[in-house]
Amino acid sequence: MRSAWTLVLALLAGAHISVFAQSTGTVTGTVKSAATQEALVGATVRIEGTKLGGYTNSKGEFT
Repeated sequence: MRSAWTLVLALLAGAHISVFAQSTGTVTGTVKSAATQEALVGATVRIEGTKLGGYTNSKGEFT
């Protein structure tokens, strides 16, 4: 019986940790040419170390 309680507590502790590891948020910004300061349309924006990303719009903005 004691090992069953140990397993239950271990599973609950693991679930608690994984909830905090999945934080969410929004990243926004504008991509411009360093030379001309013009908006870069269709530029790829990625979050390093993840598979998350997107593209800039007609104003060089991304969300």
